[in-house]
Amino acid sequence: MGSNGSPSQIAEGTEQVEDRQKTVNKPPQLQDVLRHACPSSSKARLLSTFKNILERENCDFMWVTKEWRPQPVTQHSRTRSTAQIRQDVFASPKMQHTVEELSQQNGVPKEALWQELNEILVEMGHTQTMPVVRWFGYVLSKIMRKIYNGVYVNEESITRLRARVGNNPVIFMPSHRSYADFLLMSYVCFNYNIMLPVIAAGMDFVAMWGVGRLLRDSGAFFIRRSFGNDKLYWAAFSEYVQTLITAGENPIEFFVEGTRSRTAKSLCPKLGLLSVALEPYFTGQVSDILVVPINISYDRTLEETLYSYELLGVPKPKESTSGLFKALNVLDEQYGRIHIDFTEPISANNFFGDLRSPKLLRPLHLPHQITAGESSRIIWLANHVVRQQQKHAVISLFSLAAVVITHHSLTKPRNQLLKVQELTKEVALLKSTVESLGGLLDCRENLDVSLREALQIHKSLVHLSEDGVVRLKNVATQAAVAVDPTKLKGHNLQDKTLQVGVPMVMLQHYINQTLHLFICPAMICVAVEHSIKQGSGLKDDIFAKYQFLRKLLSHEFILHSAWEEMDFEESVFQLKALQVLDESLREPQKLCLGQNTKLFQIISHLLLPFLSGYSNTCKVLLETPAGKRVNLNDTLKLAQERIEKLLLNSHLNHHYSLSLDLLTAAVSSLSAMGSLSKHKENGKVSYSVNESRLIQVSQVLEDFFQMVAHSVRNPQEEMARQLVTREKARL
Repeated sequence: MGSNGSPSQIAEGTEQVEDRQKTVNKPPQLQDVLRHACPSSSKARLLSTFKNILERENCDFMWVTKEWRPQPVTQHSRTRSTAQIRQDVFASPKMQHTVEELSQQNGVPKEALWQELNEILVEMGHTQTMPVVRWFGYVLSKIMRKIYNGVYVNEESITRLRARVGNNPVIFMPSHRSYADFLLMSYVCFNYNIMLPVIAAGMDFVAMWGVGRLLRDSGAFFIRRSFGNDKLYWAAFSEYVQTLITAGENPIEFFVEGTRSRTAKSLCPKLGLLSVALEPYFTGQVSDILVVPINISYDRTLEETLYSYELLGVPKPKESTSGLFKALNVLDEQYGRIHIDFTEPISANNFFGDLRSPKLLRPLHLPHQITAGESSRIIWLANHVVRQQQKHAVISLFSLAAVVITHHSLTKPRNQLLKVQELTKEVALLKSTVESLGGLLDCRENLDVSLREALQIHKSLVHLSEDGVVRLKNVATQAAVAVDPTKLKGHNLQDKTLQVGVPMVMLQHYINQTLHLFICPAMICVAVEHSIKQGSGLKDDIFAKYQFLRKLLSHEFILHSAWEEMDFEESVFQLKALQVLDESLREPQKLCLGQNTKLFQIISHLLLPFLSGYSNTCKVLLETPAGKRVNLNDTLKLAQERIEKLLLNSHLNHHYSLSLDLLTAAVSSLSAMGSLSKHKENGKVSYSVNESRLIQVSQVLEDFFQMVAHSVRNPQEEMARQLVTREKARL
């Protein structure tokens, strides 16, 4: 590593590091949460418990006109009209206090503030009109029957949910990969006679003629993406959400990730709306709240091509009704199956009960100030929700095929074609691996039949020729390539970069659906190989390197710091069971490579685009003149430009390194690790480089990247070397 700092020294220098012993000294109920978060401790899930709700005895018309007697959320809830909800917000002590305070502070008449508040609530408010809901359900049924092979719901999870609902407010928290997510939630609730949720939606849809009204009448309430310093809007928003919680009329639904994930990876959770929704519990207005994480898994994502362009810097088109009609060409294609799974409901009492005082006294007109203990625990809950969503994913065989196709393109000569027989063999290896890691795969027939079905669903991206050769298609369109350069979010990439980059980024979208299972094993594989190359192999050294990688990728994946040691031990156990790793016979505290060198390489290579993108971001930042501050957009453009040159010169070969989400996460991580200092002035964010610190991180990161890149360029040589290294280490 040189004298500039080992991974352990760099890891210990970050603000996020906690003493390893602190991770085990958590309250008893959170130890239970940790146990539930371990894949090996959860009950095995079976595809047989999922039922296709599009297959029903009654026709769609009979289904949508059925008698509507939903299971109530709470026994004593009262049904309110939109106007009554507004009146309750107006009458709340907190709202009265806010208006009084803002009037005095800003010299604005209270009447003007009340008028502004009314306009905010009218813009925000939902209606949920059952005739509209029924009509919408009928249309959705027809659309879904045309483009999907089924919408499969885990009925065991529905039974579990029903048993817990009835006494306390409920919050639904689905994963968010597509615009279709919140429509599906209402559709499923209607099918199972569960009270329809009231859904937090972005303001993007309000301006869409007809669509905004339709969504509002289906239960959506609209909130702005950011409030800035608008205290009146914040008060109106929080009071609107809290009156929905305390009244207990409907489940409230929102996405803890905040926005759709363009990458198909889980996004780091946003805490604002969750904190607001939990306030009635902290203040004793409700005795408990049930939080229900939900996973929605898609065989094929409707927005797959659009997401690929967005990640490469081509801005998404503005939401509009005309754009919606133009997008109806999706009705001509097949998108496979959707799987929906409700996880075990989480009681707020189990997470926060020890923090809540039974004699809590608080002025009703003042908002609850979140304590440090509550804030820390909310972070726990948010991360636990996302991890539960991940654990309940149903993974398509195409995601494994995407891993194999990408790995083949990186490690094999261009003239070496990928045959479907080889693809099937490699997918079989990954299938058994995913299942051993706790994942549930959508494989209903024998593997060969199911894989060919998966390839057929993705025929717009992957072509299977008559002679059994699997090839990526060129899906880049001239219209997207010819976008106005001034509107690009990143560097103006060349056409030939986009021709290769768009399909590769689309392929990575499906690889990313599996990475919650592979990310910790991948970091450990890389750490083990690096440690062995340095002559160590000791578990403590490997753990220090793993810590460094984990902190580096903490804005890329859901890697809550409190789970650091637990994830390490769990993943080492799994890798040994898979014969990817082994223990030294003479020194039990040493790890060495196992017999399964093929799987070791596949897992390690999953980190390549991230190590590449992060390493080149470091190099761009190190070229910043001393004392100069840089902004995020300029950094992203320079990093993309640098990576494109390396790709065109064949010094790099993974186009996902160009992803703006990846490069943005790199900047966030470097800031969190102390390599950058963040400044905010007049609402604008800039960064200054802490050169010595950035050099340390960059050197360690470059070591990891070059090691993995060499293995990608020379896979056979590396496999032979690893076998020799393994035998030496074992003895």
